[in-house]
This record gives sequence, C-alpha cells and structure tokens, in this order.
Amino acid sequence: MALATHNQLFGNMVERYRKQLGLTKTELAAASGVSRNALAHIENGTQNTNIVQLGLLASALNVYPQDLLPDMHNPDVYAKTEEILQAKALLRSMSSARQL
Repeated sequence: MALATHNQLFGNMVERYRKQLGLTKTELAAASGVSRNALAHIENGTQNTNIVQLGLLASALNVYPQDLLPDMHNPDVYAKTEEILQAKALLRSMSSARQL
C-alpha cells in the first residue's frame, strides 16, 4: 500500500473521531497542540504524521494511538480506502470544474 494511502487512512480516522466529538479543526488543533494547518494536511492525507503528533491527537480525541492507525491486516480497509479516494478525487474535479 502506498504511503499516500496510509496517510489518507490515518487522516480519515482523525477526521472521523474529531467529528464524533463535534470538534472543529480549530478546536482540535487548540486541544492537541498540533497546528490547524498541519491538522488540515493530516486529515487530507497530504502530510506524514510523526509519533509526537500521533500521541497529541490521540490524547485530544480521547482514544488510544492505535485507534487512529489503519488496520492493515483487514482487506476491507483497502477496498473502502479506494472508494473514499475515488470519491474525494471526483469531488475535487467537480469543484475545480465549477471554478472554471
């Protein structure tokens, strides 16, 4: 699995837990100490996350660090990730087309 896919899976988990808690990105950034800009990149899957950020985010989200990591032994994760990536790519292309 490509690094970008790992990053996307991790970002999806952070976003899912953040939304479950009803937090904005700004609120999670303040609670975790991870900058809002870095958090946006993490959730978009465009930034590698280090172990410190993993711990800070897990603590702020009241989850274990491993809860944010994708289950690489589960084949369903791969299939669902591809669906998510394709849907996000389609939304981005539709958004870009509207801006033209």
